Amino acid sequence: MSAVEIEALIKPNEVVAILGVSRSWVYAAADHGILPHRRLSGPNGPLRFVPSEIAAFIEEARSGWQPGDKPKDTLSRVAP
Repeated sequence: MSAVEIEALIKPNEVVAILGVSRSWVYAAADHGILPHRRLSGPNGPLRFVPSEIAAFIEEARSGWQPGDKPKDTLSRVAP
């Protein structure tokens, strides 16, 4: 049997620090499906994030950025 790697989930405030955005932006982005997340214990549970998914989100956002872009332009290309 192979070992399963488990990543510790991180809280919204940690994502705020990583992305340099506001806490309200993190919640709104999660609610709109822009930011990958998990809700513990159902749809009203605490919001948590998988670090590798946040890293992938950052990489995808960087690859979608083009010189002269406004944030809205980049998000329109990379958001689901």
